[in-house]
Amino acid sequence: MSRPDAERFERFCELHGHKKSTLIARLVRDHLDREGFAMQREFFNESARK
Repeated sequence: MSRPDAERFERFCELHGHKKSTLIARLVRDHLDREGFAMQREFFNESARK
């Protein structure tokens, strides 16, 4: 992330009382939902790795 974008994001979080990590997680979730990308559970299944 460029310095200006990072500063802009930090300022936004400060002004709106967001914790950066929580806001990032929400933005990622929202983006994945908009893209219609569902979690592919077989990639996260322990037994599938064995």
